[in-house]
Amino acid sequence: MVEVKNPFAISKIDGRVVMISDLLPEQKGKACNCICPECKGNFIARIGQKRVPHFAHDGEPCDSVKMILKSLYQLIKEALDEQGKFTVPSCYGYFNTNRFYHFMSLEEVRSNSSFTSIPQQRYDRIIKEQEFEVESSEIIKNNNEVPQWIIITENSKKHKLAVVILPPDTLCKGSHPKPVKGFSTVEIDLRSKRDFNSLKSMDLKKILIQQTEYKRWLSSPKITKWYEQQQAEQHKWYEKYCEKRAEKLSAPMVKCNENAVHEKSAVSVVCEEQGIYPPICAVIQDHRMEKEELLEFPSIYKDNAELLALQSHFSKEYNDVPTDAAVKDSYGRRWYFCNRCNQWYLAADMAIQGEGVYRNGKRERPNEGVCTFCSRKKPI
Repeated sequence: MVEVKNPFAISKIDGRVVMISDLLPEQKGKACNCICPECKGNFIARIGQKRVPHFAHDGEPCDSVKMILKSLYQLIKEALDEQGKFTVPSCYGYFNTNRFYHFMSLEEVRSNSSFTSIPQQRYDRIIKEQEFEVESSEIIKNNNEVPQWIIITENSKKHKLAVVILPPDTLCKGSHPKPVKGFSTVEIDLRSKRDFNSLKSMDLKKILIQQTEYKRWLSSPKITKWYEQQQAEQHKWYEKYCEKRAEKLSAPMVKCNENAVHEKSAVSVVCEEQGIYPPICAVIQDHRMEKEELLEFPSIYKDNAELLALQSHFSKEYNDVPTDAAVKDSYGRRWYFCNRCNQWYLAADMAIQGEGVYRNGKRERPNEGVCTFCSRKKPI
């Protein structure tokens, strides 16, 4: 087992955590009078000019992960007992609702939200950075006596907060923590901190207790409430979208005849001249005459004759999805093929548009995507 460059030890004099930078030059070697936080074996302080200063076992090394975690959690408990205060970070949240044309679940809101502890444009402030008085603290360990988190009890309202520490990558690899069930949870992520072997214990205590640079919220009732507010806002937005869409679809359809003049996009004119599709009235007429149900999958256009006819027409017309020209109807509306349910839909009813692949610098099958109906279904 390769021994890590461990900066932590326990003093034999008072049983408190000592860091290698706390020692004087004359305390090197066995004169450090320190033991291992895990196995209680004697330590040697290796302080020199050639190698990184660190503690080493005076014998066989033990489990370095347990040793580092026990040192960090004991250090934060000592700091809490000494200072009696703890600072929690700010939390700013942003919810991205792009391309979600359905009533989103709370889990979808969570997966499409991002957070930061620094104020940013368009981010909502959920939690304010603040310092509170600490009444007590307790280190919680698993069955293997490895610290998992520390529970901090607030002095005035007796609120409890779980704090999880991620050790530096240079010392040991720690698994990414999850929120502690039943507690608001703050993570102290020290993985990017590289200079532990030159850090004094008093400076590390400030990082753990006072500073918020390495802290972030994993869970809080305030964050949960913010999720619910974003979900409610999204539902209101979607209801308005459905109302506007229903008004648009219920408007009288423009008749297509030889004498009618329509404003069409350049793409629509070219497509119609090339015979990619007939006028909409002809499509509806053919659909009514055939009375053939071409679509096996439930259609969201079943209550709209125009859209259902166009959907049936495109499904019958294109056995293979076109890879060159965009598929548009006579009104210039873009249609996409859902590659999950194998049906054509308007662009507004797609959750993912243009789900093609790039080959030789060119997108192939740009008319493909995933409809909103299929996007809400769990993958098989």
